[in-house]
Amino acid sequence: MAELFPDLDGAETIEYKAGLLVRLSDEGGPAREWYFEFRDDAYPPATARAATADTANGLPDPNVATIEVYGYSGVKEINGRKLKDMSKAELDALIQETNKDDALLLAGHIATSFDGGKTLYGFTPAPEPGVEADDVVKMLRAGKVLPGRVALDTEHYEKAAQRAAEKGWDTHLTRVVVTFDPAEQPTLAQRAFDEMAANQRGEHEHGYRFPPRSLQPPQDSVATNGQPFPGDFIANCATYPRFLGIPIPESSAE
Repeated sequence: MAELFPDLDGAETIEYKAGLLVRLSDEGGPAREWYFEFRDDAYPPATARAATADTANGLPDPNVATIEVYGYSGVKEINGRKLKDMSKAELDALIQETNKDDALLLAGHIATSFDGGKTLYGFTPAPEPGVEADDVVKMLRAGKVLPGRVALDTEHYEKAAQRAAEKGWDTHLTRVVVTFDPAEQPTLAQRAFDEMAANQRGEHEHGYRFPPRSLQPPQDSVATNGQPFPGDFIANCATYPRFLGIPIPESSAE
């Protein structure tokens, strides 16, 4: 079955143990998605099938809409060599070089896509203007809370994939596809877009903090910009999706 769908122009298929996701992307328009469950008894002979809604491809109305979560954990190896085995001088040079490009590349990152992976949005710290990347990382590693922001992160993941392919970093991306009702998914996406727009106006609904060493929930805190945040409104890139209504598979953010 999966081998037939790629013959449709713009079709992508994702196979699961119990079903098959089909995504059709029309140029200039949103993708349409279907989930087909593998069941031997799905259509007994006496059961009428749904009427075809699209005579062009023979498929019924789309029955799902997806959100994709992309991520990789913090860098532990480069070309098979563990960072813990590097000298301090080597590590310092690596950190300095990475921070000039994107400090989160070493820390690991999680982002969300509402368009099948074309565009990725992540929750990142929003330091005060003029604060250097080195100082941001030091504050986060010290447990400080910074204002958080939703940002366009597509380029970050392109860099992570490039470093994995060209420099041997263990920043290979993992993708998780979550299905929603077609009427629900746009609402969840709009929450991220609305927060990003507010962030661009200098408003910050959520605070950002690195995952704590303990599994205790975040406590009420005052961020580095003086803004107080309730503990329930503090997150990091891995736990932020829950604010959008997206289930997260691992709550420790590790």
